[in-house]
This record gives sequence, C-alpha cells and structure tokens, in this order.
Amino acid sequence: MRGLILEGMSLSRAPRRTRKSRPAGPTVQAIEVTEHMSVTGQRLVMAHESGDWSLGWIAVSNPARPDSGRGEPRVQVLPEAAWHHLAITGALPDGVAPRSVGISQVRVLALFVPTAIF
Repeated sequence: MRGLILEGMSLSRAPRRTRKSRPAGPTVQAIEVTEHMSVTGQRLVMAHESGDWSLGWIAVSNPARPDSGRGEPRVQVLPEAAWHHLAITGALPDGVAPRSVGISQVRVLALFVPTAIF
C-alpha cells in the first residue's frame, strides 16, 4: 500500500521534518526605549559615538525628562557587573556611579518566543 493514493490522500509515510521546517526558536531583539516604558532592571545595549553598540548594561531607573522638563528623556544605567555587585552587597563598587544616558542611545533586550514552538 505504500504510495497508494486514496481519495486524494497518500498512505505513504509522511516526510520527515527537516531543520528548515522546524518552527523558529526564541529570538532576542533590541527594542527602542520610549518615555513611558518600565525598564528598571532590564538588560540594555548602548550606542557609542563610534556607532558601535555594546552589551553589558542594566537600567537602574525608568526614563524621565531632565529637571528642566526639556530635552530627551534619560535613563540611569550601570555596567552589568556593578549592578550585580550592588544587588549582592547593597553598595556600588568604588569609583562606579550610575550614568545618565538619553533613551535614543539605548535599546532594551527582549526575548520573543514564538507560540508555534509549542
């Protein structure tokens, strides 16, 4: 009966799923930060003047406008290692302070899991 077609359906074995036909797995995307987002504790990537982006930053505040009320909203960031040190010991390492960065210079890393994977 192998390969027999009966009323438009084949009784032959279904083709094996190949790597190409498997659903895509989770992806990490860098999302633009908006003024109304809650980003405290989130991992960030930051732009540098050279145009390069670097990993290893964590937001320690949500976006806020400068005290003058004018200008780009800013977020306070720490290097990831300093943030972990703060979380464990309750104090920042010597010589480290939060850095104020405009929201156009940072992106939040977000994990997207497609529902088709389940």
